Amino acid sequence: MTSPTGVPGAPSRSTTALRMAGVAILLCGLAGAGFILFHPSGWNINRLNVEIWSWLRGHTVIPSGTTPEHMSALWNIALFIPLGLGLSLLHPRWWWAVALMCASAVVEAVQLLLLEQRTPELLDILLNGTGGAIGTGLGILVTRTFEKRASVSIDSHHG
Repeated sequence: MTSPTGVPGAPSRSTTALRMAGVAILLCGLAGAGFILFHPSGWNINRLNVEIWSWLRGHTVIPSGTTPEHMSALWNIALFIPLGLGLSLLHPRWWWAVALMCASAVVEAVQLLLLEQRTPELLDILLNGTGGAIGTGLGILVTRTFEKRASVSIDSHHG
């Protein structure tokens, strides 16, 4: 099959753009997740969470019943969304969600074995896995949308 660039087998411009976005999102996600997940002081991470929660509450950005524990759960989900998104933009497969859940389990094991000031939790694995699944789903949705648009564009030029 010839791409819109005229080179047989070459990726389309939209595919190349998606892959570049995937690399950028994945690298930023890995940097952020690595800092948070492997920071030696769980107390510092918790303090940051409480400060953000306090600021958001003070500016009425979040509902009054929201606790720092709720915020922590949301951060655990949000932390893995870019990882799933970036990976699935590079290679759209549902199994990235499972791979990210396994990666989260490895992170919690590292926290248990090597970072004495961190408290690994099963809930964190489930929340991280949820974020990975959300990101993976978004990436697959975006990839399929771009593929459909590209095929419609190619068909309209040839038919």
